[in-house]
Amino acid sequence: MSVMNDQKMSWTALLMGVLSFIFAPFALIGVVTGHMARSRVENFPHQYAGGGKALLGLLLSYFVLAVFVILLSLLIMMYNDGQLMSFLKNLDESGQLFDFAKSLGLREKE
Repeated sequence: MSVMNDQKMSWTALLMGVLSFIFAPFALIGVVTGHMARSRVENFPHQYAGGGKALLGLLLSYFVLAVFVILLSLLIMMYNDGQLMSFLKNLDESGQLFDFAKSLGLREKE
């Protein structure tokens, strides 16, 4: 088995890390495949390659996950404080997003 042919897991981790900037759940796949690829490269260096690509995929994926968790926690805090509805009202000029959020039962800060 050639080293050049066994970088598929590393390329997958890198691709998922890049695609996670578009769709955050890809970051989970990037983390899993990145760790699997790094493990393969460390345990079987003559058979697998691409440790750098796997590491970059891991870094990108973890970065996206961290940003996602921070944004989600901020939205939850804004919702609990009632500021989310005010934020949506100011953000949405047409009012459609605000009306949708209101129909979901979100409350406006009093």
